[in-house]
Amino acid sequence: AALHLVRPCQGRTLLQTGGGFPRQVNGQQRILSIVFFMEGYFGRESTHGKRQVFRLVGIGQNSPYYNKRFLDLDEADQRKIKQAVLRAVNIRQLGPVGESTSAYHIFERLNTGGTPLTPQEIRNCVFRGALSSLLKTANLNEHWRTILGKTTLDKHQKDVEVLLRVFSLVGSVNRYEKPMKEFLNKTMKMHDGGDTKKVKKFFSMFPLVTKLIADTLGDKPFHLRGPLNVSALDSVMTVVFENYDKITSDDLYNGFNNLTSSDEFLRLTQLGTTDTKTMQERITFVRSFLLGQ
Repeated sequence: AALHLVRPCQGRTLLQTGGGFPRQVNGQQRILSIVFFMEGYFGRESTHGKRQVFRLVGIGQNSPYYNKRFLDLDEADQRKIKQAVLRAVNIRQLGPVGESTSAYHIFERLNTGGTPLTPQEIRNCVFRGALSSLLKTANLNEHWRTILGKTTLDKHQKDVEVLLRVFSLVGSVNRYEKPMKEFLNKTMKMHDGGDTKKVKKFFSMFPLVTKLIADTLGDKPFHLRGPLNVSALDSVMTVVFENYDKITSDDLYNGFNNLTSSDEFLRLTQLGTTDTKTMQERITFVRSFLLGQ
């Protein structure tokens, strides 16, 4: 099968074999160095349309290859580089059928040197469809930033993961099973192309839901007794998404104030928050306060 490069990702490169097999990960700098050297230019083209000529430096001035470009090498050396074998291991998930989350786990295990990537950074490498771009764009929404209480983006994309968590739970609470990490991986895989009904509905509603919450509850509403409480955020936002046409701003304001005064809600947002039973109890509890059910 033919081997070709796909887009580099967070210090890694994904390799893909022909035939539509799953993409795998490793060694961006080494591979791109070879590509750039053979092209004759180092790095990508700048915004001004300029590229730096790639010459071999840092190898000692006494080296016969010092300061040479690929085109400066004699034919024998060029031939050796062109005919060198680049070996890659293709890993194909056989089961469960229709899933490829094994790529995530392999990447996670390989990701032990240098600066480890966060779970969401790894997802962005493994699942590279339109959903990833939609999440990043939605993460810029001003009302969403107000809800998070942070104007600057998280450099490790933890804010994107919180958004993915909400997306994953909307309409799927009854199908949720821990661990949360695997639940999010499966969601990314299922909606990777960004063209499912759930994706279209969620992102069309996202500006409306975030505006309602930000305008009604104000800045940082889910910072309960300290930093952002993701469990409080995911449960309230899930209920609002699922019942947007039923919840008024007064319902939301009064229900949320009563909710945050409840010892039971604090328990459900502090202990075992990603356990399946706790997750479903929390959503049901929030629904009873916001909808009176």
